[in-house]
Amino acid sequence: MIDKVLDIGKRRGLMYPSFEIYGGLSGFIDYGPVGSRIKQNIENIIRKHYVIGEGCQEVQCPTVSPEEIWIASGHVGSFSDLLVECKKCSQQYRPDKLLEAINIAAEGKPPKVIESLLKENNIVCEKCGGEFSTPYEFDLMFETTVGAGSKKKISYLRPETAQTTYLAFKRLWEYARRKLPFGVLQIGHSFRNEISPRQGMLRLREFNQAEIQFFTDPQDRSAPDLDDVASIEIEIKDKNEKVFTSTIGDAVKNKVVEIEFLAYHLGKAIQVFTDMGIN
Repeated sequence: MIDKVLDIGKRRGLMYPSFEIYGGLSGFIDYGPVGSRIKQNIENIIRKHYVIGEGCQEVQCPTVSPEEIWIASGHVGSFSDLLVECKKCSQQYRPDKLLEAINIAAEGKPPKVIESLLKENNIVCEKCGGEFSTPYEFDLMFETTVGAGSKKKISYLRPETAQTTYLAFKRLWEYARRKLPFGVLQIGHSFRNEISPRQGMLRLREFNQAEIQFFTDPQDRSAPDLDDVASIEIEIKDKNEKVFTSTIGDAVKNKVVEIEFLAYHLGKAIQVFTDMGIN
């Protein structure tokens, strides 16, 4: 199905693989003439709902950030995936995805457990049938340097937009007249050095994100505009994995969603996706 969608995308000018005439590079796509317009329309729907409708501030921040930021956020050393390599042909894989393909949930399991599961289930290289190396951590951030000589500084291409928004909190709070709550929207590029980009556009190495950070007073998590979304129906999964339907208003009244502010923004998100044409 994904292949069919991508084929239509290429033929109709929505998107196509980058660098095609040089053999391409997995995890990168170009937006074509039609895709670029659709992307702009989606961005403008987000702006309509959040910048105009909710009064969010919009910012644009650099995609390159100094190492200190990502040490402080915990990304350096922990923003990684497990990787295995074929001993025969050197093809690389995410072992959790190989196990998921045979219905074994493996995400987050320790390397030794993953290694045992691969051996127990006789999982070998899809390309040549070779055995895998011991799983090891692979850093998903693109590293670069800024400057030259002894003054060059280790930096990273941001793996998400949120961190660059948080950095300016004090300045943005001043612009918001020191009042809470306030929201900040950022639409821009993020980068992740994925081990095996797949599923078309769902796992790219360079991609666009629209993220909004709302800053609220922890003592006041009310939502004055809750009535605007109270009648929207949502599907909720309970602790026993059972799915039931409720309006947002009833979910708040019955304490299924205890925080009004959160309930309001669940409803708001549904309005945004509906406006985009998503069922």
